[in-house]
Amino acid sequence: MYNPISINNFFIMKRIITKILATLGFICLALPFVNAQTGTVLLNTNFEDWKQSAELPGGIVTDQANGTYNLPDTKLTIQGRPTFNNASMPNAGTSTEYPNYFRFGSDGTATNQYLEITPDEPFVNGGRITVVVSTNSSASATNIFYVADASSWDTPLETFNQIGQAFTTKTFDLPAYYSGTKTIRLYRLNTTVFLHAIKIETNASGGPILSSDATLKSINVRGIVVAAGSDVITVDLPYTATEVPTLVATPNDSKATVTKITDAANLTGATGIEVTAEDGTTKDYSVIFNVLQPTGPVTTWNFTDFDTNSSITATETINCLTIAATPGATV
Repeated sequence: MYNPISINNFFIMKRIITKILATLGFICLALPFVNAQTGTVLLNTNFEDWKQSAELPGGIVTDQANGTYNLPDTKLTIQGRPTFNNASMPNAGTSTEYPNYFRFGSDGTATNQYLEITPDEPFVNGGRITVVVSTNSSASATNIFYVADASSWDTPLETFNQIGQAFTTKTFDLPAYYSGTKTIRLYRLNTTVFLHAIKIETNASGGPILSSDATLKSINVRGIVVAAGSDVITVDLPYTATEVPTLVATPNDSKATVTKITDAANLTGATGIEVTAEDGTTKDYSVIFNVLQPTGPVTTWNFTDFDTNSSITATETINCLTIAATPGATV
């Protein structure tokens, strides 16, 4: 005997599971990037959600739409002529996966035409950035698109060459010291570039942010502590000094380490100190030596010059010598 209730339950569950799988499949298709990379996703968009935002009504940003927009998971700053979904794009309307784009016009420069993206959540111990880009020409070109940290945009994190008209996906890693709230600047040179999607990940979530403090607190020279006020530290030595002293260096951050001390060849050279922060950031310091000049006349005695007629009679080994001076005299 079969149980009709059990059979009905089976078909009900089958329909529910089918709907769940269909929904998951739709979600995967909607995402611009789906991969097995580990890490926490800070931003993953083909700009469809941005287009639906009241911040970018209708999905059209005309030339010179400078300003900052609060968008899902991020803050977007537009400077100059990056335009959103205008008609001048060879692949416009040809992709359901990448239906939107920002156009970086060919008359822009690194300083007057760019996008800046600031994810709402901070980076932790580096991460990776993936972009989908294309150009309006199939010709090969070099140094045409840049991704940089906004605080040092003239030293790009990554440079793109030979993109072409086809949709091209580029992924690159961020160093471990790249932590905290960061702003990513995207800009072009040499040719018109289209940005179709971007994914920004960080390596960890909720973990400690490694310190990038590689500054030096002080050095100890023969028991005298000298503060490290700059990258070049001057140490005074007595006029009798003839050898380079041994240094002990102390970093500001207890998690940083002094990874290298390179002694100067002589007192006219410089001793090098390298400090490495917890996240691997390094900073170099130089210690130069200033041999002080005596403040008064100096008399040098060579005791081998004394003979039996001098005031010192060498009748036995001298273990202790006491020199007395008249009041006001300098010894």
